[in-house]
Amino acid sequence: MSSNEELRRIIKEVMEKYVNGMMETIIREVNRAISEKETTKKHYVSYQNLATFLKALANEDRLKILFSLKAGSLYFSDLQSITGLGSGPLTHHLSRLQSEGLIIQERSRGKYVISPKGRRTLHFLENLMEVLENEMD
Repeated sequence: MSSNEELRRIIKEVMEKYVNGMMETIIREVNRAISEKETTKKHYVSYQNLATFLKALANEDRLKILFSLKAGSLYFSDLQSITGLGSGPLTHHLSRLQSEGLIIQERSRGKYVISPKGRRTLHFLENLMEVLENEMD
Protein backbone atom coordinates (compact mmCIF):
# COMPACT_ATOMS: atom_id res chain seq x y z
CA MET A 1 0.00 0.00 0.00
CA SER A 2 1.41 3.37 -1.01
CA SER A 3 1.83 6.13 1.53
CA ASN A 4 -0.96 8.15 -0.18
CA GLU A 5 -3.36 5.21 0.06
CA GLU A 6 -2.40 4.66 3.68
CA LEU A 7 -2.92 8.36 4.43
CA ARG A 8 -6.34 8.30 2.73
CA ARG A 9 -7.29 5.20 4.71
CA ILE A 10 -6.24 6.82 8.00
CA ILE A 11 -8.07 10.09 7.20
CA LYS A 12 -11.22 8.17 6.26
CA GLU A 13 -11.04 6.15 9.46
CA VAL A 14 -10.57 9.27 11.60
CA MET A 15 -13.43 11.09 9.82
CA GLU A 16 -15.79 8.14 10.28
CA LYS A 17 -14.99 7.93 14.00
CA TYR A 18 -15.35 11.71 14.38
CA VAL A 19 -18.70 11.87 12.54
CA ASN A 20 -20.04 8.82 14.38
CA GLY A 21 -18.95 10.37 17.67
CA MET A 22 -20.68 13.64 16.79
CA MET A 23 -23.91 11.84 15.84
CA GLU A 24 -23.82 9.86 19.09
CA THR A 25 -23.30 13.09 21.03
CA ILE A 26 -26.20 14.80 19.24
CA ILE A 27 -28.50 11.85 19.85
CA ARG A 28 -27.42 11.63 23.50
CA GLU A 29 -28.12 15.35 24.00
CA VAL A 30 -31.50 15.09 22.29
CA ASN A 31 -32.42 12.12 24.46
CA ARG A 32 -31.26 14.03 27.56
CA ALA A 33 -33.48 16.95 26.57
CA ILE A 34 -36.41 14.59 26.11
CA SER A 35 -35.87 12.97 29.50
CA GLU A 36 -35.78 16.40 31.14
CA LYS A 37 -38.97 17.35 29.27
CA GLU A 38 -37.46 20.51 27.81
CA THR A 39 -40.09 20.77 25.13
CA THR A 40 -41.76 24.05 24.30
CA LYS A 41 -44.69 25.04 22.11
CA LYS A 42 -42.26 26.84 19.78
CA HIS A 43 -40.94 23.53 18.45
CA TYR A 44 -43.05 21.98 15.73
CA VAL A 45 -40.82 18.91 15.56
CA SER A 46 -40.44 16.91 18.74
CA TYR A 47 -37.00 16.02 20.00
CA GLN A 48 -37.89 12.37 19.50
CA ASN A 49 -38.67 13.01 15.81
CA LEU A 50 -35.40 14.89 15.43
CA ALA A 51 -33.47 12.03 17.04
CA THR A 52 -35.15 9.53 14.71
CA PHE A 53 -34.30 11.68 11.70
CA LEU A 54 -30.66 12.02 12.77
CA LYS A 55 -30.41 8.27 13.34
CA ALA A 56 -31.49 7.77 9.72
CA LEU A 57 -28.51 9.89 8.67
CA ALA A 58 -26.06 8.18 11.02
CA ASN A 59 -25.20 5.43 8.55
CA GLU A 60 -22.39 5.51 6.00
CA ASP A 61 -24.36 3.58 3.37
CA ARG A 62 -27.38 5.89 3.62
CA LEU A 63 -25.09 8.90 3.32
CA LYS A 64 -23.49 7.38 0.20
CA ILE A 65 -26.95 6.87 -1.30
CA LEU A 66 -28.04 10.41 -0.50
CA PHE A 67 -24.86 12.03 -1.87
CA SER A 68 -24.99 9.80 -4.98
CA LEU A 69 -28.52 10.97 -5.77
CA LYS A 70 -27.39 14.59 -5.66
CA ALA A 71 -26.14 14.29 -9.26
CA GLY A 72 -29.40 12.82 -10.54
CA SER A 73 -31.78 9.90 -10.41
CA LEU A 74 -30.42 6.36 -10.19
CA TYR A 75 -31.77 2.84 -10.61
CA PHE A 76 -31.58 0.25 -7.85
CA SER A 77 -28.78 -1.54 -9.73
CA ASP A 78 -26.80 1.73 -9.96
CA LEU A 79 -27.08 2.17 -6.20
CA GLN A 80 -25.98 -1.44 -5.67
CA SER A 81 -22.84 -0.75 -7.71
CA ILE A 82 -22.12 2.46 -5.82
CA THR A 83 -22.65 1.04 -2.33
CA GLY A 84 -21.61 -2.57 -2.90
CA LEU A 85 -24.69 -3.68 -0.95
CA GLY A 86 -26.85 -6.70 -1.68
CA SER A 87 -30.57 -6.41 -2.42
CA GLY A 88 -31.76 -6.85 1.17
CA PRO A 89 -29.52 -4.29 2.88
CA LEU A 90 -29.95 -1.77 0.05
CA THR A 91 -33.74 -2.13 0.18
CA HIS A 92 -33.59 -1.54 3.95
CA HIS A 93 -31.53 1.65 3.57
CA LEU A 94 -33.69 2.98 0.72
CA SER A 95 -36.83 2.34 2.78
CA ARG A 96 -35.34 4.21 5.73
CA LEU A 97 -34.47 7.21 3.54
CA GLN A 98 -37.93 7.13 1.96
CA SER A 99 -39.66 6.94 5.34
CA GLU A 100 -37.84 10.12 6.39
CA GLY A 101 -38.88 11.83 3.15
CA LEU A 102 -35.32 12.23 1.86
CA ILE A 103 -35.73 10.25 -1.36
CA ILE A 104 -38.58 9.27 -3.67
CA GLN A 105 -38.92 6.41 -6.11
CA GLU A 106 -40.33 7.47 -9.47
CA ARG A 107 -43.38 5.38 -10.29
CA SER A 108 -42.90 5.44 -14.06
CA ARG A 109 -39.28 4.30 -14.33
CA GLY A 110 -38.49 3.08 -10.84
CA LYS A 111 -35.52 5.39 -10.46
CA TYR A 112 -34.71 6.89 -7.09
CA VAL A 113 -34.48 10.68 -6.80
CA ILE A 114 -33.65 13.03 -4.00
CA SER A 115 -36.61 14.96 -2.58
CA PRO A 116 -36.63 18.69 -1.77
CA LYS A 117 -36.24 17.77 1.91
CA GLY A 118 -33.32 15.54 0.91
CA ARG A 119 -31.67 18.43 -0.96
CA ARG A 120 -31.99 20.71 2.06
CA THR A 121 -30.56 17.96 4.25
CA LEU A 122 -27.64 17.47 1.84
CA HIS A 123 -26.92 21.20 2.00
CA PHE A 124 -26.82 20.96 5.81
CA LEU A 125 -24.55 17.88 5.65
CA GLU A 126 -22.17 19.58 3.21
CA ASN A 127 -21.88 22.52 5.62
CA LEU A 128 -21.27 20.11 8.49
CA MET A 129 -18.55 18.34 6.49
CA GLU A 130 -16.90 21.70 5.80
CA VAL A 131 -16.90 22.48 9.52
CA LEU A 132 -15.34 19.09 10.28
CA GLU A 133 -12.70 19.51 7.59
CA ASN A 134 -11.77 22.95 8.93
CA GLU A 135 -11.40 21.54 12.44
CA MET A 136 -8.93 18.95 11.13
CA ASP A 137 -6.63 21.68 9.72
